[in-house]
Amino acid sequence: MASNLKRWLVWGGKTAVAALFILVITSAILVYEYAQRDDAQQADAAIVLGAAVFGERPSPVLRERINHAITLYEDGYINTIIFTGGKGERDSLSEAEAAQRYAIANGIPPSAILLEDKSTNTWENLIYAQRLAQQHGLSSFLIVSTPFH
Repeated sequence: MASNLKRWLVWGGKTAVAALFILVITSAILVYEYAQRDDAQQADAAIVLGAAVFGERPSPVLRERINHAITLYEDGYINTIIFTGGKGERDSLSEAEAAQRYAIANGIPPSAILLEDKSTNTWENLIYAQRLAQQHGLSSFLIVSTPFH
């Protein structure tokens, strides 16, 4: 009896590990496939959600979001970029300011950029960006983030 129970427990454990492995692989594939989609369309502005800043430089995640917004601007999908994100306790620049500097250094005119630099989370990014956009008569947007965000 004990050996049957042990056999069932071993089989159950192996089955659970296999199911977990399949779930992880399937999730990774779905995230990858979603990341390959490009739903770009004409809009008044792109709202770039903030991410970490390292010193005065955008983190790799933020840099890729900025690069995507630059591409949208250069390809004519948008005329304005709204960079979002406040200043962390240890940062010398807000996420929005670091993004703005990077974008200008990569050819985006300052007149095409709006800054929302008070937010501390994604919800505030969007709320404050919406208020800023309304002040500038902007009503349609592309949200720029990362697939897992």
